[in-house]
Amino acid sequence: MLKIKPGYDTVTKTLRLPEDMVRELERIARENRVTFTSVVEQCLQYALDSMGSGEDK
Repeated sequence: MLKIKPGYDTVTKTLRLPEDMVRELERIARENRVTFTSVVEQCLQYALDSMGSGEDK
């Protein structure tokens, strides 16, 4: 399960996301009292961790 936590230093990138996804991410951020960016970063980290090391591919 995704656990929302505070962020750290970042690099700025521009992404285009579907409107419904943005609304859901904003809702999660609001409910957890964190920034939208923090939620997106943590979702991406969760996805990367779930993919594993990539050595088997």
